[in-house]
Amino acid sequence: MAEAKVLSNTVLKGILTDLLWLRGTCVDMDVVTQTGIFSVQNTTQNLPSGAYQWGFLFQFYYGSSLWMQIYIPHHSDLYVRIRYNAMTSVWRKLSSTST
Repeated sequence: MAEAKVLSNTVLKGILTDLLWLRGTCVDMDVVTQTGIFSVQNTTQNLPSGAYQWGFLFQFYYGSSLWMQIYIPHHSDLYVRIRYNAMTSVWRKLSSTST
């Protein structure tokens, strides 16, 4: 059985600091290699098919074989995908409903 790791305050602070860091404009969603927030423009490559082309990409990066991306366009639903062991999932659209 694998031994569990405990997140210390220092480790957690580092993760949250990296996640909330605005890294700049994303050129290609397939080659982002940092945790953080990236602006997305109409020149960004590998957007989800049919997605609005302006928004923000949130990436949780834990090496080339494990990451998660959340794309939040300015005007529409959000999209999620993950990469695990060199296999990248398709973009999944998470729809919202108005109340």
